Amino acid sequence: MVNQNNKIPTWFTVVSILFLLWNLMGCMAFFSHVMMPEAMLEKMTQEEQELYASIPLWSTIAFALGVFGGALGSIGLVMKKKWAKSLFWLSLLGVMVQTFQSLVLADTLTIYGSGAALLPLLIALLTAVAVWFAQYGITKRWLK
Repeated sequence: MVNQNNKIPTWFTVVSILFLLWNLMGCMAFFSHVMMPEAMLEKMTQEEQELYASIPLWSTIAFALGVFGGALGSIGLVMKKKWAKSLFWLSLLGVMVQTFQSLVLADTLTIYGSGAALLPLLIALLTAVAVWFAQYGITKRWLK
């Protein structure tokens, strides 16, 4: 239970909401990826179409774990729940697996160039920060 003398600062709530918005954008990206209309696929180059078609199911599952784990973890933060940290760890695992597949196993960098690594690495960094942030909230006894 949150102690009345241990009031949760407004900045913690604001950052929690920002994590939620960020992760909801990730959920939108996931749905855009798995429900991509045929017309959009046809606008891609042949190399891009082959790259998209070669994404293994386990990578798509990792993508789902990353974004939905992050969104649920963020909801936990907003609700001031300790379980947010566990969901952020699950999210980080999903992000790392998907990033490994995309940057190491697939031809993503060959097709899109080294700049294609920036967003996945930023996502991994922000997810790691979310794990730390939840732990910080637990340490401060702001999360119950």
